[in-house]
Amino acid sequence: WTNTIPAGSITADGGVNNVTAVSSTLLYQAPTALMVATATNPSTLTFPGQVSQLSTTITNGTQAVTGLYLTNYFTSNGTASGTANGMVIAATPAASTTCPGGIVSATAGGASVGLSGVSLSASASCTVTVNVTSSAIGGVTNYIPAGAISTDQGLTNSGQASTSLTTQCNIGVTKQFTPNVVAPGSRSRLRIAFYNPTSLPMSNLTVVDTLPSGVTVPCGANPTTTCTGATVSAPTTSSVQVSGGTIAAASSGVSASCYAEIDVLVAAQGDYVNTITAGAVTASSGGTTVTNSQSASDTLRAKSPLEIQEAIDAKTLD
Repeated sequence: WTNTIPAGSITADGGVNNVTAVSSTLLYQAPTALMVATATNPSTLTFPGQVSQLSTTITNGTQAVTGLYLTNYFTSNGTASGTANGMVIAATPAASTTCPGGIVSATAGGASVGLSGVSLSASASCTVTVNVTSSAIGGVTNYIPAGAISTDQGLTNSGQASTSLTTQCNIGVTKQFTPNVVAPGSRSRLRIAFYNPTSLPMSNLTVVDTLPSGVTVPCGANPTTTCTGATVSAPTTSSVQVSGGTIAAASSGVSASCYAEIDVLVAAQGDYVNTITAGAVTASSGGTTVTNSQSASDTLRAKSPLEIQEAIDAKTLD
């Protein structure tokens, strides 16, 4: 905008005035909009239930923003009212962010991930990551629509972001310790989950899981399973066996699944990685032997608890 005082408009006593116009220009450049991008790694799962890391990167424009808020809905159009696309938060979300002040909301099995409370400088960028998976065979697309971001300054993303996740049709296996951090000498619950994404039931499901050195199956380990006809046992104190199970066929593109659980005990402090290798799980499907094409692992951590002392009136209570 140019503001002009015409010639003769400035006057003073004695007939003095400006003989030429006086002008000045005010320039205003609107701040550029926020941008958002999203990606999955890996983008192809070899079986339903396998974990992929979903990352969402926000890049700010030319104006600092506060109160930045974003919810990424796993639906057909990226909105809360859309149809669920099959992507969900994994059993271990491992959600994190580099966004200043950001709080990530991600619940295992949930169909969205939220980010709130972010203050982002001009031209800065930050990322949110969370583990996701899918129970549906085939490809799904995660959309973040234009206008999904809100800020105190009224700025938002003008463009849409999207990423895809494809799930292949192989027998799947995952494992999880709950809790995955215990005190030395304490128990944790080991769960081994199996997935059948095919149109045929799988029978004679079998696997032997060799536990890492230092992790054992205690007396009274409370073995249980939801796999029809399966037995869960400990052939040795350092191994877990699931045998004779049946998994139903997938229905409407959604895998059938079941799991086996048993208590384990860790004696000494440390990190213990438990892995079921590729090919360790076998089953029969339509008269053909099938197996898992990918390994599955989880880490059980044994940590000594904190010791707290409290001082009152110069007296120490141990």
